[in-house]
Amino acid sequence: VYIRKPSIRFEIVERNHGMQSADNVLAKTFSNLSIQSGYLTGENTADYICYVEADTKQISFANGIYTCVLTGSVVLTDSKNNIKYTTQIAPVKGMQLTPEKAGMEAYNVLLQQIGNRYFREIEEAIVK
Repeated sequence: VYIRKPSIRFEIVERNHGMQSADNVLAKTFSNLSIQSGYLTGENTADYICYVEADTKQISFANGIYTCVLTGSVVLTDSKNNIKYTTQIAPVKGMQLTPEKAGMEAYNVLLQQIGNRYFREIEEAIVK
């Protein structure tokens, strides 16, 4: 007996200081984790849709170092638009020599948290 895992489609908006990010690091990470975990990725129709929004903003500049914070949200819905999981991304800081690099550093920290927390919690919501 083979039981197929459900399909997931990710709709992700990544911004760095309000500007659309071309790196798509969140999209790549969520997609890779779902494939590694055996989930099908649905383009048009999917059993679940995961909406992720993230943006960074500068919070300080001192001694030549910019500090940025990344915030956002993750919402998982089923195909009938019922919310199965929702959370605010815990603020993540990044520090670098430019605001853009500080924002990308914050994204890199978030990528680790996706594997350790957010994707695991999405999987738990699907199983419920």
